Amino acid sequence: MLPTDGNWPGGIMQLFFALSPVVRNLVRRCSKNDLAPRLQEQRLDESGVDGISLWTAECSSARDDIFAFCQPSTESMDDIRKVVKSAGPRLVLAVNPQWRETMDGYDLLGKQDGLLGRIGNFLGGTSGARKELAELEFEDTFLLQQYVVRGSDCQIMKCYPSSSWFVFSRNDEGKDVFVGKQETRPSYQDIERLLEEKGVAAKWARDAGLSKKFE
Repeated sequence: MLPTDGNWPGGIMQLFFALSPVVRNLVRRCSKNDLAPRLQEQRLDESGVDGISLWTAECSSARDDIFAFCQPSTESMDDIRKVVKSAGPRLVLAVNPQWRETMDGYDLLGKQDGLLGRIGNFLGGTSGARKELAELEFEDTFLLQQYVVRGSDCQIMKCYPSSSWFVFSRNDEGKDVFVGKQETRPSYQDIERLLEEKGVAAKWARDAGLSKKFE
């Protein structure tokens, strides 16, 4: 969902109330063999303030049922495991998970084996959850993340069925411009290199008139 969390003054619950109807429509549209499935939402946050739910599209044939987690967190992994196990070959989605795709210190620690890995994940690292999602055969279908690189707003995007990552940056007229693509997930340094190859100077230099505008 856009804007990012930092631009939602109501926090995770405001984002949840905006996203939940989107997930509802998503499971309905994914239901190809039943055009009028029964849609149900189950809240999974016991506190009522974490903004997590499970949407289910119950079709006329149970084999066509669809499940979608709305904003799951690392604490939702037990529920995800149970649903995946019971779903079998049926579609299970995880929409807008409550963890960043970038790595922080706890994530790097969580990638370690044994006690260190458990400590990292306990302290807030998400490497364990990501690894388990991969083991459960979840596939990335749409990912969008924002960065600020050399003062410019940039986005990286991956969208199924393409295997490539696409990089965009907002120019000085406020328009998003395609910068480049690559097969591996772009790092900050990759985005910086692509901007340099496009001849895009740092924003402070453009603003000061020391470099040409980014058009």
